[in-house]
Parts: sequence; C-alpha cells; structure tokens
Amino acid sequence: GLEKAGEGELALRLHAHMQAQGLEADTATIVRLLEALNKGRMPERSLKIWSDLEGRREDVRRNVNVTNAVLSAMAAVDPLAAVEFFHDMRDRDQVDDRSYTYAFTAYDNLGDITGVQRLWEEMRVRGLTFDRVSYGSLLRALAHAGEVKQAMEGLRHSENVGVPLNNYTIALTLIGCKRTRQWSTALSMLRELRDERGLSLNVVCYNSVLTVCNAAGQWRACLRLLEEMGEHQVEIDYTSLRVTLNALASAGRYNEVVSLYRRHEELDGVLARKLDTFAFRLIANAFIKVDPVAAVSMIKKHVQRFSGGAVRSGAGDVPVGSSQPGRHQYHRSSAGSPARQFRRGQEQSTALVDSRLYKSLITALGHKGEWEQAVQVLQALEPPLRDISTISATASALLRSEQYSRARDLLLEAEETVPGAQFDGVADSLGLQAAYMAEDYAQAGLYLDRLIQAGNHGNSSANFGFCLLAKQGKWQELSTLLLDISRLQEEHGRRYIVSRTTLETFANLTSWTLDSEAPGGMVKSLNAEGSEGEMEHVEPAVLANIMETVCKMSEAGNLENATLGFAGTQSGMNSQTFAELTKEKSVQQVG
Repeated sequence: GLEKAGEGELALRLHAHMQAQGLEADTATIVRLLEALNKGRMPERSLKIWSDLEGRREDVRRNVNVTNAVLSAMAAVDPLAAVEFFHDMRDRDQVDDRSYTYAFTAYDNLGDITGVQRLWEEMRVRGLTFDRVSYGSLLRALAHAGEVKQAMEGLRHSENVGVPLNNYTIALTLIGCKRTRQWSTALSMLRELRDERGLSLNVVCYNSVLTVCNAAGQWRACLRLLEEMGEHQVEIDYTSLRVTLNALASAGRYNEVVSLYRRHEELDGVLARKLDTFAFRLIANAFIKVDPVAAVSMIKKHVQRFSGGAVRSGAGDVPVGSSQPGRHQYHRSSAGSPARQFRRGQEQSTALVDSRLYKSLITALGHKGEWEQAVQVLQALEPPLRDISTISATASALLRSEQYSRARDLLLEAEETVPGAQFDGVADSLGLQAAYMAEDYAQAGLYLDRLIQAGNHGNSSANFGFCLLAKQGKWQELSTLLLDISRLQEEHGRRYIVSRTTLETFANLTSWTLDSEAPGGMVKSLNAEGSEGEMEHVEPAVLANIMETVCKMSEAGNLENATLGFAGTQSGMNSQTFAELTKEKSVQQVG
C-alpha cells in the first residue's frame, strides 16, 4: 500500500519497525521499499539501502526486480552510473524487458539518442518484448532528442511491436515534445488519435499536451484544449487547471487567470481540495492586479482553509493540518486497510502556508487602501510568519496610504524583533522613504548610510537619498553617492532614473556650491533613455531653474559639469517644451 502511494518516508519507518522487532526483510519486501522510495522521489535513499545490502544480502542484490528498482533510482540521480550499472547487470544476465525501460530513461537523461536506438535494436535481437511502459519510455526519449517525427510514427504503428495503442504510451510520447517545445506536433497527434483513430483519450493525455503548450508559452492553445476536453466529456482535473493557469500567468494574462479560476472554483471541489501554495500565489497575484477588492476576500478564504483556523509555528514553510481528501489517490481502500491503519495518526495531508502567502494578502489590502486591515493581519502573525517580508509589505501598504509615521514606527519596531541578518535592502529603502516623508531626517540618514554601506541603493532609495542630502546641504556626500551610482551603472549595467521629485528638489535649491560635482554628477547618473521619460513631464519652470543653475556653474568656471547639466536637460526637451521655456527669463542667459 505504501509503495503504491509513494509514501517513501513511511515505508522507511515501517522497515525500521520491522528491524526493531527482529523481522528480516525478504526480497519482496526490499523491492516494495525501493519502489516506495522511488515513487516518493527519494532515489538517494534507495541507493543507500542498496549499498547497505552489499556483502550481507547478495541473494537480494542478485534479484532482477531489486536491480531494476536500483536502476530506476540511478537513472534519476546519476544517469551515467545507471548506464554503467545496466551494462554490468546485462553482462551478468540479470536484466529483463523492464530493465531496458530504465536504461532508456538513463540514456534519455544523458541526451544520448544513439544509446537509445542501440538498446532498441538490442531488444529486437534478443527477442525481448515491449510493454506499454517500455515502449512509451522509448518514444519519449526519441521525442526528447528532437526525433519527434520518428516518435510519432512509432506511436501510430505501435501495434507492429505488439503494443496496442493505449493512454499510457500516448501520454509518455506526447510529453516528450516538451523539451523541444513541439507543441503543434503534440496537439496535432492528440487530435489525430482522437478524431481519426477514434481513441478515447483520458485526462492524462490531455494534460501531457497542456504541459507541452505551457512550456512553449501557448496559452491560447491551453484554453482551447480545456474547451475540447469539455466537448469530448473528458473531466478536467486539478493538473489541467494548474498548468493552464501557469501558462496564462506567465504570459501576463491576468484577466484570464481570474476568469478561469472563477469558472472552475467549485469544479467537483477540486480547487478547494487540492489548491497548493504555488497555484494559490499565482492566482492571488492575478487578483491583486485585476481586482484588488476581490483579492482580499479570495486570499482570506484560502488562508483560512490552509490554516484550518490555527497556524502552527515552525521553521521555513509551516505545515498546517488540513484534511484534503483526494490528495493521495491510492488511499481508496477501506478504513481498515494496513496502509491506512499505519498511516493514521502518523501523517496528515497538509497544505503549506508560509509568509509569502500572507505577504500576498497584505499586498492586496494595500492596493485596496485598507491599511488598518493590513496592520491587523500582521499583528495576528507570529514568527516565522511575521518576518521581514510581511513587515515590509505592511510598511508598503502604509506608505501607499500616506501613513508615513506609522510605516516608520513599524520598521523601527521590527529592528528590535527581527534578526539583523534578515533585514534587507527593501526594508531599509522603505524605512528611508517613510522617515523622509515623515520629516524625520535623522532617522532617514541612518537608513541611507546602511543602504550605501551595503550597496543596496536602487532607484527609489537613491532618489530619496538625493533629496535628503540636498535638504541637509550635504553636497559632498550627495556628490559621492551620485558618482558611486554612476560607477555601479557602468559596471553592472543597472539603470537609475531620477524622479521628478528629485529634479524639483535640486532645481529649486538656491544654495548650490557652484564648484561642486553634485549637479554634474546628478546629470551623469541619468542616461539619455532614462532621463527622457522623466524630464518630459517636468514643469518648464523647473527646467528653467536647472538651466539657471547650469549657467551659474558656467560663470563660476565649472565648465565640465555645466556641459553635463545642459546635455541632461536637453535630452528631455521637445519643441513644445523649448517653446514654453523661451518665456522664462533665465533662458536668455543660455544663449
């Protein structure tokens, strides 16, 4: 039962319990244990068990079912070692047709199509027969290697090798088109098999093509396939929706994400039962962009479902008890089955609720302007959910609603409760903005110093830093910051765009030190592309004031920076702006 469910960890615990009771596992038990670990994506543990058997259970190590399980694990972890292991076992005559299946996978993972074709011929010579798994693995390997036409021909004529067309082989072959993004080929083959051959294809086949279309960025094809599933009475499952939602979100089709979610929200309860945190954040992000008001209730609903009303604290992602029937599809037997009896009380189906989920909720509240609710959500959280990301999101919500003093106080309080190692440039940048806008220039200066020391000054923090230093008359520090940003821009290709607020602050200051590098450094930090987009929205009078400063610098003999200043303002001019500037007295000096 644990093998079928892929419950590798529980299988290990049961095996340890057997050993504690003095029960030695026989060959069949070892095979089941290895298969449970492989299905549970724990191949390294399979290889460890295989290694532990060396020298004391050679009877088990010689069993072909055991070696096949080990070969399967190796193909996932170390395909080159798997190939060598296969040839060694073959030389000892310890392989069967299933061994070739895993060898196909190993060669496929190595990208060695020649090896795949060589094994195919070897099977024919040795008289080994294909089954649906081995043949599907072969065709998938061919498709992965770009031999899509050969793979599709092999699928069309599978009866020639004794494998009737079946959903398993079809799904494996179609998913093979993912690596080379051959979405149109996969879609055409599915329709050919369904419409021309009259095959009844199941949801796994459709999901394989959906996965290929998603990988190729074909969101329209994904939506059309969902429609075709409905037309052919194929029940849409969670994987179908999750893949399509991801395709839409990756293409920035947020309206379609919200529409699809709403259309299928109550689909047999599948979204309510199986929505994971990846898909949830994807949907929540779309709601935030499309309908922030609806995002609040949508996120709250799923937070309550994930948490079951009581969030447990722990490191990293927080497992929260929340029974989700249907997650483990193999647990369909009666409550008295051995697998269920052992599993009961040992492990529950869980959803992962982490700080990123609450960050999405707080962000949605911020977009709605509900800063009081954002603060309430944060206050209800305990570590590790109350971390720097949720605190920063709340500070951002406060800034959005112009609650500058509250945002500053929140971040100051966080410095006492959050480990210093977790404080990042985002939090410091928000602190700088909050303190500056609250006119707490001393605190803003502390944040700016930290940002400069850490090299974390981005566009927003740099702009507020410029304004802060200018207001304080710290021209030398301002000049140093500007030149430092210019250096970073040249070394790392980072673009900094000085905001209109910064330009107005500079332009209206009358206490410039005319031989300072600050004005020239400011313009130098603007590239032509960046400055054009910002300066064309600046009032003509402001540009005129910049011009006047440039003229004063020129008169003072600071010709290099005067030239830079004139070039910077010129890059943002157009004919209309220049015409309006001619009305200003200072423009007469420019001539």
